[in-house]
Amino acid sequence: MKNENYWDGEPQLDSIEFLQFQDPSVMNLSFQAGELDACYGLSTSDAAAYMEDDNYILEMSNGLRTDWGLMNQSGLLSDKSLRIALLECLDMETICEVQLNGMFQAGNTPFASEALGVNDLENPYSYDIEDAAAVLAEAGYADTDGDGIIENADGTPVILEAYSYTTRAELPIICEALQYAASTLGIKININYVQDLWAGTIQDGSYDLCIFNSSGFHSGDAAVFLQQFFKSDAVYNAYGYANEEVDALITSLENVFDTEERVEIERKISQILMDDACCAFYSYPTIYIATKNTVSGLECTPADYYWITVDVAIAE
Repeated sequence: MKNENYWDGEPQLDSIEFLQFQDPSVMNLSFQAGELDACYGLSTSDAAAYMEDDNYILEMSNGLRTDWGLMNQSGLLSDKSLRIALLECLDMETICEVQLNGMFQAGNTPFASEALGVNDLENPYSYDIEDAAAVLAEAGYADTDGDGIIENADGTPVILEAYSYTTRAELPIICEALQYAASTLGIKININYVQDLWAGTIQDGSYDLCIFNSSGFHSGDAAVFLQQFFKSDAVYNAYGYANEEVDALITSLENVFDTEERVEIERKISQILMDDACCAFYSYPTIYIATKNTVSGLECTPADYYWITVDVAIAE
């Protein structure tokens, strides 16, 4: 409802109703039917269709979010060789360009390059399917029984449980691409889509892979994100990652106030995380919001918290 005493002036609208859809395609149908004035989270193909239609406006912005995956190091993925293979088998450049319609940037660090200027960091495990196979062979993985699934040196088949959700349209695309790419190496991945990943799966560690989307800059700085996921005692670190240098660097941010110095520490942490192959950083989404052409004042910003302002209006 409208706050008539709002600090930034009188809102143009009396009220706004927010609806959540589990399936982006259902949201798109509702938008096309005129049941919605604006929508966020469309698939890239659906969003692209509105670029050339004068009845709609598509607002776009480079974002600060990352599509990424936790790799649980208390199970089969405790072996770094297997984690490296999962990183090197997936061609995210092609996936972003073709399957995601050029509206995503391939990832390799926890943060989009616009955030910390991390695009000059060295990615030690970029796409290289041949090297991925060689890494597995050198570590003793082989399909000894001919069933198409490799086993580790102990004879355990490499069957991984991956968890994700469907409310972000790109996540199933990434999951299924990874499932196929891994299968060419003899790694079987079962995909499980759940509704409440944050309250359950992420915190209880009941996964081999946990693939999701989050923002690394909740308040314009990366420290909170790093504390939540990468310290050995972090609230979301149920995947068993521990690095004493990373712990010390994250803790040091509590007493560093110079912006440039903080950025350098965060960049250093990013490089260590990549070197450790602790997680998979898949892509950085472009933020886009589609609206009817009667909607005005709704501007798309990199941080997805400040879209609704007093200037948002709907023409009669």
